[in-house]
Amino acid sequence: MATFHINRSGTNLGTFSEDEVRDGLRSGKFFGTDLGWREGMATWQLLAQISEFAQETGPGAASPPPQFAGGAVTPGGTVVPRSGLPWDDRQQKGFFTAFIETLQMVLTRPAEAFTVMKREGGFGEPLVYAVVGGSVGAIVSFLFSLLLHSFGMFTDQRNPLGAMAGMGIGSIGFIILAPLAIVIVLFIVAGIVHLCLMIV
Repeated sequence: MATFHINRSGTNLGTFSEDEVRDGLRSGKFFGTDLGWREGMATWQLLAQISEFAQETGPGAASPPPQFAGGAVTPGGTVVPRSGLPWDDRQQKGFFTAFIETLQMVLTRPAEAFTVMKREGGFGEPLVYAVVGGSVGAIVSFLFSLLLHSFGMFTDQRNPLGAMAGMGIGSIGFIILAPLAIVIVLFIVAGIVHLCLMIV
């Protein structure tokens, strides 16, 4: 019995027997819009177009999940560029909206985020996003620490943020240096993760 390679939106779902694909189409694990290929086929085809699965992908078949414009493998076997995260469309969506939508997608739907995330284009755009998000977080943390100290909380503990809160120049310096510190930390952490991935 033939085995089929199944692909959805540029993600390889694995290799399955004909019966497994048929059962998957009935149960909703696979969809007629997923791409399939087996030995002997010239190109990738939609499962709905493969004769073995025509009955399972008829009118009563399960509806497909939302398809993303990028990252899909076309029937010709070429990979379509990924659509990117909402942050990549911030000119159309607006800066704040794109930032929040990207944050929500990464935190609540990471599989979808990694499916649409662009793999090309350098690290400039992700770095800007990280600096903006990290700077806002650092400033909010600094202001929260300043607020706690103004109420006399944690005054007996040695807190560098609290010490800086007492000095106006230190406060301005913290706000200015926070983005630089974020960039340095990002590159160090990325280097460590990359090294660990190379080892594994």
